[in-house]
Amino acid sequence: MADNPNLLKPTDPILQDKAKYDAWFQEQVEAGLREADDPNTVMIPHEEVMRNLTELRKEWKTRVEKQRHVACSLSELRELAGNF
Repeated sequence: MADNPNLLKPTDPILQDKAKYDAWFQEQVEAGLREADDPNTVMIPHEEVMRNLTELRKEWKTRVEKQRHVACSLSELRELAGNF
């Protein structure tokens, strides 16, 4: 996932200045409202987003399970190799 340049990081100096942060926050809200009001903005229904997230979770779970299996297999091989 690419870094979003609009997201603040804890080390950003703007967080140290309340007035600058408030101005930045207001700009973000206004930009979001403009985007929401733009007739060209493609809105994704909540149900579709949730379906997509469910599929992503399944894919991630499968990847993690495969990695665990490989890790166990590698450690087993190392253990076996150490016995020779």
